[in-house]
Amino acid sequence: MKNTFKAGKLYLVEKYYWFLLSPKDILPMIAPIAAATATPEDAEADVVHLSEMFNCQVACIYPNSTFCLLEQSGDYLKVISSKGEVGWMIYPDEPWTKYCIQEVIL
Repeated sequence: MKNTFKAGKLYLVEKYYWFLLSPKDILPMIAPIAAATATPEDAEADVVHLSEMFNCQVACIYPNSTFCLLEQSGDYLKVISSKGEVGWMIYPDEPWTKYCIQEVIL
């Protein structure tokens, strides 16, 4: 089943850590590590490493936090995090991602 999100809707991250990057074109290069981070400390270290490696702004959306979808392009989501960070994340259409992010029903 294809991951379908709705622009303007609020979503809750239930599993894993998801990186936000300013330039969308870098996402394919980080896809293997986008959600593999195990701890908050690892996520912060990865944010610093990715920021330096790609010379761009990188942020992280943590489990139990929310974001609002601004735009979707296939597996790429442009979002604004609950901290006000805007960027692109990759959310591959794979079985392991099925229950990682859920729409918040108010």
